[in-house]
Amino acid sequence: MIKLLYGLVFFCLLAGCQNQQSEQTAKDAAPSPDTAKLETTTAKTPSQPPAPPKTLFNEPIQPVKVELPSQALPYWRDAAGGSRPALVLMSIHPFLQPLGDSQRADVSELVTSGSSEDFLNRGNLYRINPTMTNSQTLSAALDSNLFSRIIWVFPSRTTPAELKLETFRQQMLEAGFINESEGEALQLNDGIFSGTVRGTPFLAIHPQALTTIEGPVIVHLDLGYFKGLYNNEVRTPLYPTLQQTVAFLQPLKWMARSVTLSYSTEEREMSLETRFLINRFAELLEHPEMIDQDLPAAWDLHSEALYTINFFLETKVTELYNRAVQAAPEDSAVLYGLALRVLRDGNLNEALKLIERAAASDNGYALEYFNLSERAYESGDYATALKLIEKGRPHFPRNPFIDIQRAQILLDLGRLDEAHGLLRELKKRPWSAQAHPQIMQHLDNLLAWQPEENPAPKAHKGEQ
Repeated sequence: MIKLLYGLVFFCLLAGCQNQQSEQTAKDAAPSPDTAKLETTTAKTPSQPPAPPKTLFNEPIQPVKVELPSQALPYWRDAAGGSRPALVLMSIHPFLQPLGDSQRADVSELVTSGSSEDFLNRGNLYRINPTMTNSQTLSAALDSNLFSRIIWVFPSRTTPAELKLETFRQQMLEAGFINESEGEALQLNDGIFSGTVRGTPFLAIHPQALTTIEGPVIVHLDLGYFKGLYNNEVRTPLYPTLQQTVAFLQPLKWMARSVTLSYSTEEREMSLETRFLINRFAELLEHPEMIDQDLPAAWDLHSEALYTINFFLETKVTELYNRAVQAAPEDSAVLYGLALRVLRDGNLNEALKLIERAAASDNGYALEYFNLSERAYESGDYATALKLIEKGRPHFPRNPFIDIQRAQILLDLGRLDEAHGLLRELKKRPWSAQAHPQIMQHLDNLLAWQPEENPAPKAHKGEQ
């Protein structure tokens, strides 16, 4: 049920984005670099000058943690202060989906003057009226002329010598991230692809080819970066991978004007079980002295539990999580890990208590309520599914699709008056026809459903 509705919103927004992207790709060629520069908007300079840069992993840095990369845009803008530093983007995705012509004015206004609250409301897939998608984050920054150059550090399990220029070029072209002329101009030297994107100098760098960077930078790390490096806990264990990443970065002494970090779990792109990596990375930024010390006890026990589970030593894994929670009772990662163990043993009430504790220190873990609701719904336990939706709903008040899920469950429970009232209120909301072209039809289908139809209508198979 929940997967189907997430599929619905994705399909609706994808349809809108395809319409927008067709405006971009219908032209015979993209603008030349000079023309593209003339079409950009200079970002607003904040009233306060940007803070002086600090040496990455050598001086304490307080990072900004956001759920999605798009929510980092106002922090990039303010940290840049009109000076157009370089952006170092560490992610599996370059977030270069082009903006459609019909989007440009609204996106420009959002990037130029939008607050962090505005980006929470308009820069997310699961919103009534999104201005942009998460995959357009870097395109929005480039259109607003925030950066002098882009340095994309892409995760790779191969060596720099194994990279192929033609493969990279084709992947970027097929995804629509670059145009033909930009593709032809790409070069590859010693693990570094170089060229331009939308008139801005662009490097795509293998992690083993990282080098020093002149001048101040803004650094953004997305959780997907680790996904690209990960195979399993035996071959590429997460904690050592985190330590190796920091070990690559520390000696480079990049001068960071700001560091932003994104979890990317709300849109179901990344697993909650890996969410902890962003929090651990943040703690190392704040306390670089920890880099040369032994892992904190809870981290070490967590690492051992993640490794041990591969050998089906279930009792041992639970013991390790219990010890980790004892060592760090408010650590969201180990609380969540223990919750999954308790769930495996069939103790839902105890698991919910642990999830609540985890979400108290990191709200993102409340997404587990929806995972559990989905399982309950699929097993026919609609009452429990509703209870779990209600537990998760306050954690994500801006997401209207949670109320659609609630209405669907209420229908299946036979509580038609409540469901119809909720659906009528949802129909009154200012849904974007371009972003969500199918949503009104889906709400009408739910309103028209009769109890003899079992279960309530869900997203059409083609909308998943």
